[in-house]
Amino acid sequence: MTNISILIALLPVLAADGSVTSHEVTRFLAQYIGSEVPGLQYTVVDAKEILFEFAGGFADIQNQKTMTLDTTLMAYSMTKTYTAIAILQLAEQGKIRLDDPMVRYLPSHLYGGHRITIRHLLTHTSGLRNPIPLRWVHLAEQSAGFDEDAALAQVVAENPKLSFEPGRKYAYSNIGYWLLGKIVERVSGQSYDDYVRTNIISPLGLSPLEMNFVIPDPARHANGYLAKYSLMNLLKGFVTDSKFWGGVRR
Repeated sequence: MTNISILIALLPVLAADGSVTSHEVTRFLAQYIGSEVPGLQYTVVDAKEILFEFAGGFADIQNQKTMTLDTTLMAYSMTKTYTAIAILQLAEQGKIRLDDPMVRYLPSHLYGGHRITIRHLLTHTSGLRNPIPLRWVHLAEQSAGFDEDAALAQVVAENPKLSFEPGRKYAYSNIGYWLLGKIVERVSGQSYDDYVRTNIISPLGLSPLEMNFVIPDPARHANGYLAKYSLMNLLKGFVTDSKFWGGVRR
C-alpha cells in the first residue's frame, strides 16, 4: 500500500497560541533533511482541512529526484490503522462484536484452541508472537503467485504457542493484524483490498494516485533508506529477505 504523505511527530506544529509558526516549522524541517533523513513529507491536518504541508530533500539520492507533495511512499504497517478502522466499521454495523472469539470467524486451526477475542487482536494483547524475519513479505511482482492462506497457515504452524495468556499484557504482533484482515474478508465478503478501497479510501476522497495497494507511478515513488551506521541497517537482514535491499547509496 502506498500513501502520498507521512505524518511524523517531530514537534508541536502551529500551536493555537501562536508559539510555533509555520516559518519555524519549515526551518526546522529543512535542517532535519540531510542530517537525519534524505527527504520527507510533513502534513498537519485537523478534522476539516490541511493546516500545513512541507516536502523537501530527495526521494531518490542517486538520481537526485526531489521529494514533492506528489511523491508516493510505502505505507507498510500504517495499514494496520486501516485494518482497525475496517474492524470498527463492521462492529458499528453490528456484524461483529469486539469481544467475540476470533474462532467464530476463522478456521479453528488458526489459534482456535485459545480464548483470543477480536479486541485482543486489535490491542496487541492476544499473546500471539511476532516472528522475525517476516518471511511472508514479498515483492509486488510476486503478488500474483502468492498464496496468502498457505503462507498464513505456515506461519501459524511455525508459531503455535502464545507468549502469554490473552489479555495479560501488550506485545506487538503482525500475525494478530493479519488475522484481523482475514476477519474483514470473511465478514464483508470482499477482499481486504476491495473493502479498504470502497469503505475507507474512497469516502476520504483519496484518488488511486494518492492511496492504493499498487504503486501507481514508479517515477513518482520514493526509495527507502537506512543510515549506513545504524542499528536498523545492521539488523535489516534479520527482519526481511535480502532481496528487498539495494546497495549502499551514500
